[in-house]
Amino acid sequence: MNLLPALRGCCLFACLWSGMLLTSAQTAEPKTQTAPPVQQQWHTLVERMIQQRLQLQAGHFQATTRISFPKTQPEEATILFDAECWFADRFQKVRFDQTVKQPLLRYEEKPEIQTSLSTWIRTPEMSIHTERNRTSVRIYEPDAHPGGYYSPFDVRVLGLVKTAELMQTQTRKRREHFFLPDLVEWLKQYQAEQIESTAAGLTEVTLNKNNPKDTKLILQFDPAQGYTPVSYRFFIKSGMPPQFKSTPVIENKVTWQKRSKVWVPVQYESTNRWIDHHVTMRLKWLKVNQKIPAATFTIDALDLPQGLPVTTDDGEKGIIETQIIDHRNGQNKLIRGGSFISDEELEKP
Repeated sequence: MNLLPALRGCCLFACLWSGMLLTSAQTAEPKTQTAPPVQQQWHTLVERMIQQRLQLQAGHFQATTRISFPKTQPEEATILFDAECWFADRFQKVRFDQTVKQPLLRYEEKPEIQTSLSTWIRTPEMSIHTERNRTSVRIYEPDAHPGGYYSPFDVRVLGLVKTAELMQTQTRKRREHFFLPDLVEWLKQYQAEQIESTAAGLTEVTLNKNNPKDTKLILQFDPAQGYTPVSYRFFIKSGMPPQFKSTPVIENKVTWQKRSKVWVPVQYESTNRWIDHHVTMRLKWLKVNQKIPAATFTIDALDLPQGLPVTTDDGEKGIIETQIIDHRNGQNKLIRGGSFISDEELEKP
C-alpha cells in the first residue's frame, strides 16, 4: 500500500489548520488592545481618585461659609456658617466645631441674628454631641448621627456630592454614604455614558443612575492634580417633550492646592438653581498630615460654658450646670452637671 498520498494529505491539512490558527490569533490580538468598556473606565477612575484622597490622613482646617438665597431672599437673609475641624488616624477620629449665624427676618429694619454653637466628635469608642450652645453634652455610640441645622462633613468628598448631601441634616440618615471610603461603592452605582478629555486636560464623565434617564450628572476630574473633582453639574429633564437644558440645576466647583505633598480643597462654590441656594466656602488649612493631639477628641478639650440660664417656677434666676450624659448601651447616665445654681450663689466670692 502506497502511504505517500495519505501523508501528503495529512501534511496539507496540518498546514491549513496552522494557518487558520495563526490568522485567528492575529485577528484576535487587536481585541485585547481595545479600550475597556466605559463602565470599567469609570470604576478605574473612581479607584484612582479615592487612592489620592486617602493620602490625606490627618489635618486641621477652618472653613468660612456664606449661604445666600439671591432670587428669593434679601441680602440680610444670608447665613454665616463657620467651622473648625480636626481629624486624625485616617479619619478614625474627627472633631467638628461649628458656629451658625442665622438672621431671623421680621418686619423690623435690622433682623435679629440667632447664633448657635455645637460640637461633634467621633472616635472608635464613642460620638460626642453638644446641644444648646454647648450647655448639654451627650455621649452616644460611634455611628450616631449628629444633629443641628448643618452637619459635619468629610472634607475629602467635596466636589462629589450635592451640598445637601454634604452638610445638611435633611439627608443625615444617609450620611454613611458620604464618608470615604464608603463613598466608593455608592459612586460605582452610577452608569457611565461617556468619558472624554477636555481641551483643558480634564477628564469629563457623564453619568446617570435611573431609568428612564431623566437626570444626568457630569463630573470633571483633574489628573494633573491627583484626580481631584473640580466640577459637578447635575441636570434634570424639563419641558414638553422633556429634555435637558444647557444650564445645570446644580453646579459645584472646587479649587485645590497642594500642601505637604497632598492635594486639599481650599474653595468650594455651589449654586442650586432649583431651590435658590448659593454656597461659598473657603478653607484655611493649619495642618496637613501632621500629628493632632489625642486630647483634641475628648470632652475635656471642649470649651464648655458654665451652664444654661434658667428661671424657676418661683421666679428664682440662675443656671443649670452644663450636663454631660452618657446614652451608650441604652443607659441615661448623668456624668457631670445638671444642678441648679442661683444667681446669689454665683455672685458669692
